[in-house]
Amino acid sequence: MSASAFQSAQPLRPVFVSAAGRTRDAPTVADDTGHMPHRSTRHNSVDCSRCLIALVATGDHTAFARLYDKLAPVVYGIATPLVQNPSDAAAVTHASFLEVWRQAPRFNSDEDHVQTWVALIAHRRAVDHALSAAMADSTVSRS
Repeated sequence: MSASAFQSAQPLRPVFVSAAGRTRDAPTVADDTGHMPHRSTRHNSVDCSRCLIALVATGDHTAFARLYDKLAPVVYGIATPLVQNPSDAAAVTHASFLEVWRQAPRFNSDEDHVQTWVALIAHRRAVDHALSAAMADSTVSRS
């Protein structure tokens, strides 16, 4: 390889593999001019949500624990105003993360953001819980 061909060769870039098996260039911290890329650079960190959900999809319990630690306050915060009871909000948080564990292999990191996906699961679970509680209350009051 000539020196000029070597100099014009593009540097190797790391590749990000989604849970669905699709690949794309991994984000970099900064380009050659020092400018930050458009998207967040958190994907390079060990605890990034996309990295964690990809590991959870493979059954990694440690990654699941890290994802839980990172997003449980968000899930609990979504559930609390909907169920209006701290113990029910904790139950919704638990049920939400069970669903995250089960559904992780179906997560599409190319189209979804992990926090948004988990928040949507939490919201659905909280609404279901609140409706179930309302139905139970109306059944008891009719008796």
